[in-house]
Amino acid sequence: MKWTYNWLKQYLDTNLSPDQIADKLTSIGLEVEDLYIPILPIAAKIVECVPHENSDHLHVLKVDDGSGTLRQVVCGAPNARVGLVSALAIPGCKIGDIEIQPGKLRGVESNGMMCSAKELGLSEDHTGIIELDETKEVIGQPISALSETGSAVFDTSITPNRPDYLSVRGIALDLSAASAGIYKAEHLSDLDLLNGSRSVHVLAEAECPTYRFCEIHGIKNTTSDKKIASCLIGAGINPKNAAVDATNYICYDMAQPMHCFDADKVIGDITVRLAKEGESFKDLFGSEHTLTNKDLVITDDEGILALAGVIGGQRASTTMDTKNIILESAYFDPVTVRKTSKRIGVSTDSSYRYERGINPSISGEALANAVKIITSVCGGAVVNVACCGRDNYSPNKVSYKPELFAKKTGLQMEEQVQLDILNKLQFNVQKEKDGTWMITPNPSRVDIQIAENIVSELIRIYGYEKIGFSSYPENTINVSHNDMNLPLKEKLANRGLNESASFGFGNSKIETMLSDKPIIKIANPITIDLDTARNTLLENLLIAVSNNEKRGFSD
Repeated sequence: MKWTYNWLKQYLDTNLSPDQIADKLTSIGLEVEDLYIPILPIAAKIVECVPHENSDHLHVLKVDDGSGTLRQVVCGAPNARVGLVSALAIPGCKIGDIEIQPGKLRGVESNGMMCSAKELGLSEDHTGIIELDETKEVIGQPISALSETGSAVFDTSITPNRPDYLSVRGIALDLSAASAGIYKAEHLSDLDLLNGSRSVHVLAEAECPTYRFCEIHGIKNTTSDKKIASCLIGAGINPKNAAVDATNYICYDMAQPMHCFDADKVIGDITVRLAKEGESFKDLFGSEHTLTNKDLVITDDEGILALAGVIGGQRASTTMDTKNIILESAYFDPVTVRKTSKRIGVSTDSSYRYERGINPSISGEALANAVKIITSVCGGAVVNVACCGRDNYSPNKVSYKPELFAKKTGLQMEEQVQLDILNKLQFNVQKEKDGTWMITPNPSRVDIQIAENIVSELIRIYGYEKIGFSSYPENTINVSHNDMNLPLKEKLANRGLNESASFGFGNSKIETMLSDKPIIKIANPITIDLDTARNTLLENLLIAVSNNEKRGFSD
């Protein structure tokens, strides 16, 4: 999942740099695969401007870039003059798809490029270099107009057990628990129900416990504001229009997938049901799918509008000409979404989240946020708000005793420290008379099911680096592997013998040749070549020798 540093700072008050944030995330369990920190154009002041000796329109500039040493830049802008503060792209900075490099222009060294507003993507003005307000800029720092678009981009690897990490707010909350800043997310109240001309009917409550929609009329669909657009671009999503962008933004911001329908193309009420066997559906991209009676669909009086939790349909898609919209915010069963997504071979940001289990309690708040974003840019009036199914949920509770932490980790952690960490993670703790804690996890933490999950949360926030072998109580260490005579193994190795350790699985074809024992097939093998339980050590030893021979290792 990709997201930007500026986006994170909407919900985390922190002084840590992007590099420090990346280190902290990796230490608490979210692996940062890549961190891209762009080199942005900076504010620079022209202190010298002379004509180029080999050109009738170029100038040779000396600019103050805040480094203490004047930088020479060749520039052809007609408005270049002494005293002007403009934007300087230094070597390494990217302008569009071009990376600025030092070089010579007509025989004169140029160590950067002065930029126009069009080159910066701020307007269509290309008549000269941009003229900045000196009182609003800091020489040598990125220009203020690019503060939203030039943020560092994180690319993180999400494990299946942490769907809360599929939201920027979830990442911010975890960082705050790890003392990387203060969590500051604003929470909106659910929209009040408002009867309109259409309603929603859920005919498959097990597959769709909650379905909400809001109908907005009279919008003027346009491009999103720079803040939303820059967040989406950083996440690798091309902005389309304000209505659709708002749903994509909420998907990454809160991990609540949403969908936007053109209300004028929706005929009658909305019904959530299981598809009929053999029913046909055309998705947003024009692909036809034949459905089964296990697929959950969103329909109107004329047929299917969307495959629930997977992908929208072509018929009611939103365009720049759309005037009236219907916003969908729902909770769909993870197993149902996963089976449909895998069967038709379509994976989307929406299905990726639903498959792992989203927060069952935020569909209302997410809907309110999307309405706020859209109406602030596009105008319009809310004419209908409906909810069908469960309006609340029964949170999971975990029974836990503080002394379990020492038994499982070998570390002593005071009860108050444990309580503080759980509170920062927004886990509710109720203390029972017998010393047991009844813990209600944050609803986004659908992975918290047993007491050992609580221990895992405590140790990752407290710090894995604090675990040491010397701190383990003797009765918690399995020392069977230390019973081997290591000096004897060393002597055998010194005499030219090798030890081979391999998987406990085998290849059924080779096992048949080497062993008369029954072949026990594995239902879900880790690779196609290891499809059976191993009956003999000989097979994998021969495979190791064979692989070494193929690679030129004859020993």
